Parts: sequence; C-alpha cells; structure tokens
Amino acid sequence: MEMTLLLFLDMLCLSHCSIWSLLEERKKKKEEEEEEEEEEEEEEEEEEEEEEEEEEEELPLRLNLSLS
Repeated sequence: MEMTLLLFLDMLCLSHCSIWSLLEERKKKKEEEEEEEEEEEEEEEEEEEEEEEEEEEELPLRLNLSLS
C-alpha cells in the first residue's frame, strides 16, 4: 500500500512538473515572439525615418533645379 501511494505521488509530481515546464516554455516562446515583433517594428520605423530624411535632403536639390 505504501509503495502504491508513493508511486502515485511520484507520478503526480512528475505530471505537475511537466505541465509546469510546458507552461514555462509557452511563456518564453510568447515573450520571444513579442520581442521579435518589437524589433521588426523598430527596424521599420528606422527605415521610414531614413527615407524621410533622404527625401528632405533631396527636396532642396529639386527646388534648386526647378528654379534654374
């Protein structure tokens, strides 16, 4: 009887641990995905800013050409 109870408790603990570890893995994956999305958004924003800066630099040149 004692052995059966010990085995049962052991299995219960193992299942709890495995469920817990699965939940932790999911949480980590979700955090990583969120970080990747944030990085992508930041990169896109930087690219847009660079394009705007380039356009601003080209604008005076265009004006000069049109005035000439």
